[in-house]
Amino acid sequence: MVRVTGREYNGLLDTACYQNGKMSCLSCHSMHGYLDNNDQLPPHGDQRGVPQCHNISVTT
Repeated sequence: MVRVTGREYNGLLDTACYQNGKMSCLSCHSMHGYLDNNDQLPPHGDQRGVPQCHNISVTT
């Protein structure tokens, strides 16, 4: 089951990352292997996920 509310999905559609094909729902969510439908991939509380798509250095 996929539950998407308009705000999150529309917000994703407006990002340059999505429009350039660098980001999708699956960038944060997995379709398989979770016990709860609301589970996401481990969050990056800092910006460690940013360099995966953007050419910047992040210090932790």
